[in-house]
Amino acid sequence: MKHILLAIALIFLAGCKSENLDAQNIASKSNISQAEIEKAQHFDKASYKGLEHIFKDTGRIASDGKFVLLIFGKNGCQWCERLKEEIGENKQTQEMLQKDFQTYYINLSYSKIHQLDFDGKKSQAETSRLAREYDIRPTPTSIFIDPQGNVIFGWPGYFSQKQMQVILQFIANKEYKQFKDPKEFFAALSAKLKEVE
Repeated sequence: MKHILLAIALIFLAGCKSENLDAQNIASKSNISQAEIEKAQHFDKASYKGLEHIFKDTGRIASDGKFVLLIFGKNGCQWCERLKEEIGENKQTQEMLQKDFQTYYINLSYSKIHQLDFDGKKSQAETSRLAREYDIRPTPTSIFIDPQGNVIFGWPGYFSQKQMQVILQFIANKEYKQFKDPKEFFAALSAKLKEVE
């Protein structure tokens, strides 16, 4: 366990601007193997095991010309698990996500440096900073983002697959662009969601 904690600390140091400090150097100057360092960088992947065809690696969060869906969750969150399970069982939701969205599950129980690329605008953020930027409070919280990196809206809490499909379609069809006023936007979206209740 000490080796893994040391590896995590050293990974963050390597993320600073030291050109000569990399994972291979760290492994060669300590008892930490390259495999242990690599494993520490990917702890969060266990959060969406079996759904890798939907959720992309959060090391690089990029729009690549599509909308972006960030689902923030954490370990021990029953509603996060239920949402992931239902996405995994619903082929229609999966098809909609794969067609129009880059989808990421960000586990707040782990810390990671995320490289962000929205339409060529590049930056990086550590997991907790990303959560602060998007004002994440309950989990799950879903943040819908346009290809340029602008937040369309956030949904705190769980939603059913029918609700999710309505939201995905509302965004993919760019219906949200019709509304300049947030009240009008949410009124229109709420009316669509009531149709599937």
